[in-house]
Amino acid sequence: MAAEIRTFTCLSDNFGYLIHDPATKATASIDAPEAGPIIKALEREGWTLTDILITHHHHDHVGGVAELKKKYNCRVVAPHDKAAKIADVDLRAAHGDVVKVGGLLVRVLETPGHTLDHISYVFDDDKALFAADTLFSIGCGRVFEGSYPMMWDSLLKLRALPDDFRLYCGHEYTAANVGKNVAFTLDGKVVSAPVIQAAINGQTTISGSFSQKSATTLANQLKYGALPLTFSQATAQSISTELGSTQLRDGLIAGGIGIVLVFLYALVYYRLLGLVMIASLGISALLVYGSLVLLGRQLGLSLSLAGIAGFIVAIGITADSFVVYFERLKDEIREGRTLRSSVPRAWVRARRTILSADAVSFLAAAILYWLAIGDVKGFAFTLGLSTVLDLVVVFLFTHPLMAVLSRVKSFGTNRFSGLGRVDHSRRPAPPARTDRELVGSGSSSTNGSNR
Repeated sequence: MAAEIRTFTCLSDNFGYLIHDPATKATASIDAPEAGPIIKALEREGWTLTDILITHHHHDHVGGVAELKKKYNCRVVAPHDKAAKIADVDLRAAHGDVVKVGGLLVRVLETPGHTLDHISYVFDDDKALFAADTLFSIGCGRVFEGSYPMMWDSLLKLRALPDDFRLYCGHEYTAANVGKNVAFTLDGKVVSAPVIQAAINGQTTISGSFSQKSATTLANQLKYGALPLTFSQATAQSISTELGSTQLRDGLIAGGIGIVLVFLYALVYYRLLGLVMIASLGISALLVYGSLVLLGRQLGLSLSLAGIAGFIVAIGITADSFVVYFERLKDEIREGRTLRSSVPRAWVRARRTILSADAVSFLAAAILYWLAIGDVKGFAFTLGLSTVLDLVVVFLFTHPLMAVLSRVKSFGTNRFSGLGRVDHSRRPAPPARTDRELVGSGSSSTNGSNR
């Protein structure tokens, strides 16, 4: 059953929203600008408030929380950023979380810019977006705490939603500007400046003396610049976060092919050691994913196509560390040592090479990040991050795992381990016999006769 949404006004220009689940009788208020209008709307509908979904910490969005919490004992959901002081919070929500209001599923999008803690709520089943102060019927919210690139990235997240979504914004600013012009700009030039005829509460149309050609041209200009912002060279790295589906698919396919080839090489050439390499690459992938999630939530990091390329290149760097270690280990085995004694000796020899190679890669990535802008900067960042994680995996997982496996007798068999056989030509030759004989007990009779 579809959710029921009620809209009303709060304070001077705030919108209040109630969204109700008829199946479970649960009702949520999007923000709480003031308690009075929300209580009246609830009583008018005969609903009981169960949840308050807070979008950010500004007082005109949380002013009624305490009174509503006391009256209804409702759950308060707020942004995960605890630096924003919001009272009576029961649940912190971050990007990608799904909150349940009765039977309704609410997806959380982090949309910083207006404030650092700003989030938006998406009801996918009901095609409803509650964007608060990130996006209005005309234009976007003011940037108070965040940055313009941060706001742009948030707007891109909202623009990625399907076109049939309904927007529920936090304020109504058009009614106060009836009779005034609103300008639509593209690349710093005004492409249209119509007069606001009435408050905008739904779809907007521009009327005038248009020919078919001029109407089509204006429509294309507005579609291209639907979110009017200006850019400078300094923020070039922030405007390429939206990837075309074709480029993204090709990049993922390339990465998948590279991983499959590495896995096949590892299994064919190293056999059981190849499984160690695959396990290490799996741990590396988990660390990379966790780092992306953490950086995305804390710093607003967005992965670009160049960043994906950096991770694909890093697969080779990580695999190379394992190859260096395993080849050193095979050298020790060929000289006749046991696997258990070979592991620490090979590690001492291999780690210097691994550290040197990763140091060069990280230094190159750091210099590239410092000098570059845009997509190249994203490539350098992900390459440097992967290089650091490579060291973490090799030192804290691969080597300790090999130390454990070296105690397993079956793992060291030549047939399955991929370690190779002892090379007798590399073993030191036994000392040659001479014609001299030692004097003492058991000596020849000749020596005895000379006494």
